[in-house]
Amino acid sequence: MIINHHTHTRQSNCPQPQGPRSRRGAIMFCVLACLGVSLAIVTLMVRGAVSERRATRRRHQMNQTERLLDAGILRAVQQRQQNPSYQGESWTVKLPEPQADQPASIQIRIENGVTHVTAQLGERPSITSKSFQFKTSESE
Repeated sequence: MIINHHTHTRQSNCPQPQGPRSRRGAIMFCVLACLGVSLAIVTLMVRGAVSERRATRRRHQMNQTERLLDAGILRAVQQRQQNPSYQGESWTVKLPEPQADQPASIQIRIENGVTHVTAQLGERPSITSKSFQFKTSESE
């Protein structure tokens, strides 16, 4: 009796690794994936830095506007003490900044014993403005 043993091999549809060529492709894929992830991380870091710089610039400009307002309030009080008929004034200056001079303005007006002081700094689209009102007594 003769028995024929048939070896049955199954072929898959997936390509089988073929040595160094296949390894190089896998390594290249890993390198590209790492570069993609690195690029995404760097992009997020740059965006964060730019956003933080803008926020810092806005805070600095707001602080400058508050100082300008303080100067306007002091000027209004001093002028009112020196001249009881003082009704206010407006002026514009350029504040020196590292990138470019910033236009700044102060407006002081007195109506019915109430002093209104407004400080404005910057150019469009980044203008900051602060206002303050106070009542002065007639004896001052």
